[in-house]
Amino acid sequence: MKNKRVIILSFISLIFVLFTLLFEPCYFLWFPLFFLAVFAIWENKYISVTLLVILILPMMYFTREYLPLIIIFFGVITSRVLIKKVDREFSRELEESQEVKNVLLPEKEKYSNLIMTYSGKRENYDFLLKNYLYFIKESGEKNIFKKLLFLFSKFLKGTGYVLSREKGAWKLFQKFGNFKVDIKKFNFDSGIIRELLLYKKMVIVENIDKDYRYNILPGIKNVKSTIAFPLLINYKVAYIIKWDFTEEAAFDYHLIKLLQTLIFIVSNKLNIDNYLAELKYLGTIDSLTQLYDRTELQHRLYYLTKNQRQFNLSLIMLDIDDFKGVNDTYGHLYGDVVLKELSKIIKQSIRLYDVPFRYGGEEFVILLPDTILEEAKVVGERIRKSVQKTKFMVKEKKIHITITLGISQLDNELYTPKKLINAADKALYEGKAKGKNICVLYQKK
Repeated sequence: MKNKRVIILSFISLIFVLFTLLFEPCYFLWFPLFFLAVFAIWENKYISVTLLVILILPMMYFTREYLPLIIIFFGVITSRVLIKKVDREFSRELEESQEVKNVLLPEKEKYSNLIMTYSGKRENYDFLLKNYLYFIKESGEKNIFKKLLFLFSKFLKGTGYVLSREKGAWKLFQKFGNFKVDIKKFNFDSGIIRELLLYKKMVIVENIDKDYRYNILPGIKNVKSTIAFPLLINYKVAYIIKWDFTEEAAFDYHLIKLLQTLIFIVSNKLNIDNYLAELKYLGTIDSLTQLYDRTELQHRLYYLTKNQRQFNLSLIMLDIDDFKGVNDTYGHLYGDVVLKELSKIIKQSIRLYDVPFRYGGEEFVILLPDTILEEAKVVGERIRKSVQKTKFMVKEKKIHITITLGISQLDNELYTPKKLINAADKALYEGKAKGKNICVLYQKK
């Protein structure tokens, strides 16, 4: 404010000096009086009136000149008007600047904090990007969790481990550190683990001795604080990543976010792998019978005939006898019921390493690795007899069906998938010609 006053006062004084020098040089002696008058008005109007009376009136009496009085009068009035205008503008600018300051200061501080946070986490972003690329390329859950625990160990002291759910029971899947982890001491029906499973959220305990959730867990030794993360697959907690500490811990917020991001990356990786495996499974499974389809049969036969010729391989092709009559009598929906039941009988009658397929319509194929013709016939007869004695429920009526089977074996003559399937098909139709409900071996002519 004072700087602006000095500038304005100097400007007005300069105008007065130029005016007196150009037009009436003798009036230059009035300049000090004018300067004092303007300055007095600037500071106090009462002082200015006193100066005018004391200095200007005597000067007018001696000079008897009215022009200086007029100049001073208009100079004073002009100065007063300018001063008021400057004061009003300055007051308005001050108020506006204060309002802007009150509004923007919190925002400025917020964004400053964000900038500081970002600059402090720059290394974390680089770290996450590097390991994201690793997890995307890595395969195998054990390798993935081994790497995850190793990365955790860079930030956390103590012992970390991964619990996995297998067939409804929790087991120790992976471990990093020196603590002995006894899965039998974990209470999954209460405490922090139950809370984690229920809400599917991270649980932090900075002091176990003061946390009520640990009062019901006996036998916990050397653990003073812990943190547990859920890892979700298909929206269910499939794994629990837990880290125990020997001392009370105060967890840094940004560190926790970093660890959560790592788990999120691993969770996405496992979910994608799971979806791909499911899509692959669905792409090779017959939706009606839940057996492998014809396309999968071709893939497996191609592999076996190309890479495992030195091993015995037999193939059974079976067909339902007079199945057209079942469809015509009871309808195709009940025909589908018969196909479902037959597929169950096949799966129950074969060995663990035998693989059944739906070849098409009412035809089925079974691959029997490391099996010769006579051994394959034993399996075929077991299936045929099971089907013969089974009563199939169709429209609340029990019906009987029979099947005919043809069996071929991989050898120097039948060394391609097509030849192996054609041989079993010929044996099958030979059985149909012999009266059906029979198991026929392919015989070379």
